[in-house]
Amino acid sequence: MSKSYLNSHLSLQKVIDIAKEQYKQRVEKIEDKSRNFEIEPYYGTKEFMQSRITYIKDCMEKMLLSKKFEGREDIQTYIERINKIIYVYENMSLNINSVDKQKSRYSNLETLYKETLEMEEALFPEVAQVWEEKLSSVEEYSKDGNFAFLAYQMTEGVTYPKGKAKISTKYITQNTLALDGDYGLIYLPNSNNLLTMCSGDAENWVITKEDFINSRIFKAISVYRAN
Repeated sequence: MSKSYLNSHLSLQKVIDIAKEQYKQRVEKIEDKSRNFEIEPYYGTKEFMQSRITYIKDCMEKMLLSKKFEGREDIQTYIERINKIIYVYENMSLNINSVDKQKSRYSNLETLYKETLEMEEALFPEVAQVWEEKLSSVEEYSKDGNFAFLAYQMTEGVTYPKGKAKISTKYITQNTLALDGDYGLIYLPNSNNLLTMCSGDAENWVITKEDFINSRIFKAISVYRAN
């Protein structure tokens, strides 16, 4: 926003509208330019994928301990398959001199990672239902009563990438206000907006170039670059 606007006869709302239009044009320019790029998905380092896979398995094992999911053969089958995937990760090294072999091995690890995400995604609707039953209604909230919410915050946190702003979710109740700061945004999850039942990626891995350009995360990156 230039000083000339601030020193002009324009109203504050008009100045804001002009700034919004300028940002919109910059973002659209970045989006148009990006459509000419060849974009290939990158799921992270071997260590990141293995950590995420292990965490997904841990979540599934905890699910089997609950009355709602105990005895579920499909979840047990997922866990057994993921254990085999973890074994491959533990015994496949990418520290080799051949670039072609390195790419081939990474491709194999990537395929196994996506397979794990598919198993996790199959449980999304049921996981969302658990949260919907567990969380309180915002409309019925009472300052002096019991409550349970998921509070979303922008935080640097301790999760990867460290030192970078990201959305962090905290489970808060009347007894535990585990917030990194003074406030958080309360937003109820459902099967349509639950991206993962564990910690990890902020976006779904199944995405086209056009969908990625139109996604929330790309919009945020474009606005940041346009600033």
